[in-house]
Amino acid sequence: MEVLISSPHIDQRAFPCSDIPAVNVATVPQRSPLRYPGGKTWLVPHIRRWLADSVDLLVEPFAGGGIVSLTAVMEGLCRQAIMVELDRDVAAFWRAVMEDTSALVTRILKFSPTWDSVERLTRQSPRTTLDHGFRTLVLNRTRRGGVLAEGASLVKNGENGAGILSRWYPDTLARRINEIGDFTEKLLFLEGDGARLMETMCDQPGAVFLYPYENPIHACTIRTNNMLMPAGRETMPLLQALPPVRPSSSGARV
Repeated sequence: MEVLISSPHIDQRAFPCSDIPAVNVATVPQRSPLRYPGGKTWLVPHIRRWLADSVDLLVEPFAGGGIVSLTAVMEGLCRQAIMVELDRDVAAFWRAVMEDTSALVTRILKFSPTWDSVERLTRQSPRTTLDHGFRTLVLNRTRRGGVLAEGASLVKNGENGAGILSRWYPDTLARRINEIGDFTEKLLFLEGDGARLMETMCDQPGAVFLYPYENPIHACTIRTNNMLMPAGRETMPLLQALPPVRPSSSGARV
């Protein structure tokens, strides 16, 4: 299995770098309803190659927008995928998608973002997972860069001067969520610590893990690399040799 990796911590002979050139993400199917600058959409061509023979179980322990799991399941690259996310806001969104697809779609189609309506939603305390997940999606699509962290500002000008409507495409969002809903039997979402889940499942037969890690280039620069690791006795030593993934504040990866 080829792994995209560049790190002094791992034997390059065992894990060669991928030779696929950089991809224009606009050419890759956009399946995730979430938007953010640190997404993994650029990884899709590599994922297709890595999983060309299909696997039983793909584990995406730091799901974020979940594009790797969504692509793998929808394109038949794995029989089942587990998405894991520690961030409570993002986790609420994925739980709403998986557990209350139709109700979430209905809210999206009925909602028209204005400064006032988004600010009201920001101040509200969600009562249900559906409330929370919908709030996450609205803030992600109307704030600059999709950042969810407290204090993040709303989009002011946006695309073609459309302001907070620049990234609010209700029909497109509804379609993506309905498509995900069609695959919920093959998608399992877990809210929790993905690194601990990997430790628990490291010997799971037929499983592979997508592990992002930070590779310091110099004192001020961090590059995020990704490696796809099959489960087995070699997995834990590899994880222990890699630099840890730093915890992020809400929305740092969104």
